[in-house]
Amino acid sequence: MAVSSFITNYAKVGFHTGVLCLWSSTTASFYLTLLSNNYVPDEDHNFASAFSGAELSSTSFTGGFNGTMRISLTGRMVNSNATSNQAEFQAATVVWSGISAGTAHAFAVIQQSGSDAVSPIICYNSLGGFPIVTNATNLTISFTSAGVFALQ
Repeated sequence: MAVSSFITNYAKVGFHTGVLCLWSSTTASFYLTLLSNNYVPDEDHNFASAFSGAELSSTSFTGGFNGTMRISLTGRMVNSNATSNQAEFQAATVVWSGISAGTAHAFAVIQQSGSDAVSPIICYNSLGGFPIVTNATNLTISFTSAGVFALQ
């Protein structure tokens, strides 16, 4: 599987009127989760149910809807970068403490809502150091100045 990074087509369509307009909202719940190589990424996958069974999971970190593998993205804001002509979706650093759940091949951002069947996948990223073997230490994902993802 080739490394890639993309925003799903579902999220792109919703930039002004759908899920991405809620990025800075305190009422929406956006989460970051880790995925194994069992998930075959596709920009046309709409909902978290598409990667069912491919989230990392262990005794301490459960995958799936409301699972503890999913870390809430805090400090969310959108930066308008006129120099790069893009909207940058930023969030605070994410940390899994003492994680031992296999090998992470990518992360995905979802807007968790009701169930995985209706929780939109926002983006997928297997760049920047993946795969990462979790070995009972802390796993930290920090985002660049361009944010979690950016749209042009």
